[in-house]
Amino acid sequence: MKIIILPPWWETFWFRSISILLILGIAIGWYWRRVSSMKNLNRILALKVSERTADLKNAKEAAEIAKEAAVTANMAKSEFLANVSHEIRTPMNAIFGFAELLGNQIQDPRLIYYLKAIKSSGKSLLTLINDILDLSKMESGKLSLNYSVVEPVSIFKEMEQIFSQKIAEKDLKFEVVIASKLPRGLLLDEIRLRQILLNLVGNAINFTDTGSVRLSVDMRRQEDESSIELIFSVEDTGIGIAGDQLEKIFGAFEQQKGQSHAVYGGTGLGLAITKRLVDLMGGEISVESEAGKGSKFTVLLKEVEVASLSEKEEETDEIDLTKIAFEPATIFVVDDVLLNRDLLKGYLNIFGFEVIEATNGKECVELARVYHPDLILMDIKMPVMDGYEATRVIKNDEELRHTPVIAVTALGSKPEEEKLNNCCDAYLRKPVSQGELINELMKFLPHVVESTAEEELSLVAGEGEFSPEELPDSVRENLPELLKIIGEKIENTRQNWDALTMEELETFSMELKNLGEAYHYPPLTTWADRLHSQAQLFDIVSLKATFGEIPALLQEMKSLI
Repeated sequence: MKIIILPPWWETFWFRSISILLILGIAIGWYWRRVSSMKNLNRILALKVSERTADLKNAKEAAEIAKEAAVTANMAKSEFLANVSHEIRTPMNAIFGFAELLGNQIQDPRLIYYLKAIKSSGKSLLTLINDILDLSKMESGKLSLNYSVVEPVSIFKEMEQIFSQKIAEKDLKFEVVIASKLPRGLLLDEIRLRQILLNLVGNAINFTDTGSVRLSVDMRRQEDESSIELIFSVEDTGIGIAGDQLEKIFGAFEQQKGQSHAVYGGTGLGLAITKRLVDLMGGEISVESEAGKGSKFTVLLKEVEVASLSEKEEETDEIDLTKIAFEPATIFVVDDVLLNRDLLKGYLNIFGFEVIEATNGKECVELARVYHPDLILMDIKMPVMDGYEATRVIKNDEELRHTPVIAVTALGSKPEEEKLNNCCDAYLRKPVSQGELINELMKFLPHVVESTAEEELSLVAGEGEFSPEELPDSVRENLPELLKIIGEKIENTRQNWDALTMEELETFSMELKNLGEAYHYPPLTTWADRLHSQAQLFDIVSLKATFGEIPALLQEMKSLI
């Protein structure tokens, strides 16, 4: 075996070469791995950036989709509520209207009581739908305030009269305390202020079985003296509210936990709407309460402008329909619902109008070109051709364009109101009363308002005081007969006073009022009218005092015979 012995320089050369190659290999490997890692990292970062971009894009798209869905849902809700409002107001128009027509024709106290129940239930239903619509308008920011000069004292005092029946039924003590320094005139939205008060006072009475309800009104003047802070509170001794429920009661459809719906009813909308109305007015509402010890709701309205009552528009007196005489006229009643047409015909019949019916806008236009009506009562939502299109056609027709068109509709949103104002000569919102309809007709049709017998005979002098000296002989001659009739009625009522119901007292007072009008004797009419109002308000104390005036009333009649 031959052994090769390498020289030292050879070992050193190869050793160094191999070492260098190894180091170079390691370096290249490390560099390659580093480069690969960087590439992977870049790929990962690029992927993540891409994913992030996609996420942002998806989020933006999702946000857009969510926004579109919210808008669509809101539009659908608004359309749904508008349809619900229309569908409820249409039958309510017939319920209220025919109840009014029946009320003018029946005298049976029992039937009158039934009619009042129908009207009361109908008003409750309308209040509910109005609350829901108000809440929807507030959520969409479409509810606006209409400010005018109001007398705040009369609005606050009105609450006692409105709730007098329920107060009497529950035997509650009701107080209205108003600061003497409160200005006589303020610039407020009267309808919304009354709505807030009705909700707060109504709740207080509803949740108080014994004790009292107190409405307190105060104010703080601002530095410039042109505005005030109006503060009013409603305090009761009712069931109260638990501490953990105080914040929840202002939520929509929220009611106090444990509250019996069977006992107290309600939808939980009243306080939610009240709070939003107060917020809309730039005010604040707060509550203090303890379970079992009553509640106190306080409203603060800031910067309420003081106004002069001379700025308040004079309200027109309610006109007695029996005193109105229209000239002969042809009126179209256009509505696809038979009951609505029958109701309007019932309202119009007593005035001798010629009434022609149409079930849609197309029929109306065709008939109008034949009969040339003096006025058209037009429903809006109808098949074939709606009221908007029919009115547009009529107003573009040279022969018909001057025909007044009054829309009678259940539609009532702000955009609809603006559209109606631009399209028709006037509009009435269902349910429509006979008085509202006739007042509107008087703006377009020739008529005269007849004087009453009392006005013709000049029986009223000065501030409504009766002047016996001006009583005509023709009236004096009939007084013995009148005295005999009312004497019998009064004596019978006096004997059965303790057993009489309020409905019977109302009937009795209306009978005397009708006699006073029939015999043209104002003192009897005025006295009976007062008795009737007190019976409606369940004002027992005033009723007894007014009934006690009978001897003086009869004595005055005897002195005139």
